[in-house]
Formats: sequence, structure tokens, C-alpha cells
Amino acid sequence: AFTMFDFTPVGAALAAAGTIFLVLFYWLLPVREKLGGSVNEAINIKNYLTEARIVRDSTVLGKTVADLMKLSGGDAVVTSILRNRTMRMTPLPDVVLKINDILLLEGDPGALDRL
Repeated sequence: AFTMFDFTPVGAALAAAGTIFLVLFYWLLPVREKLGGSVNEAINIKNYLTEARIVRDSTVLGKTVADLMKLSGGDAVVTSILRNRTMRMTPLPDVVLKINDILLLEGDPGALDRL
């Protein structure tokens, strides 16, 4: 059976070897360059994808997909509508929105906020 400090000599030797390597050969390690800019600029996200459910007191209830697109200023798109557990891909502009429809929306964050 092993006791608590059986591996101490091996661990101490590896720690000493690592420290000696870093002290003598640090110049062999690659230099990290700091990139400017924010995380959003680095990722460069242009469009977001979200879901929205049509409820009873919704302002778009009974309106068409085209009316919804006008509200977003054309910066958001309804990619699909889930109605009665069936998915309708690429909904036509004349589809009327009903209660409990789930809209899959894609677009600019500001346009999605307007919806």
C-alpha cells in the first residue's frame, strides 16, 4: 500500500527540473501577443438567433409575417414558425400569426429588441 508521501521524491524532482528549465530556457517559450479590441470585436457576431412565443396580449397577434418584418426595419428575419408542434420552414410573408406560435427569429440585436 502507498502512504501519503511515497511520491514526494518524484514530484520534487519534476518540480525542480521544471523550475530549472524555466529559469535557463525561458527564451525558448513563445511570446504571447496581446490583441487589441473587445471580445465582441474578436468574435464578430453580426446576427443573433432567438425564439419568441405569440401570447394573447401580443401586439403582433393576428398580423402577418410581413407586418412583423416592417417592425424590425428589415434587419430581422423569421426563419421558421412552430405551430401545433409542426415546423413550417421559410414562412411566407402572408402567414398570419396566431396564439402560441413560436417564431424563430434571426437578426441584428437592435432589430430583435424592437420586436
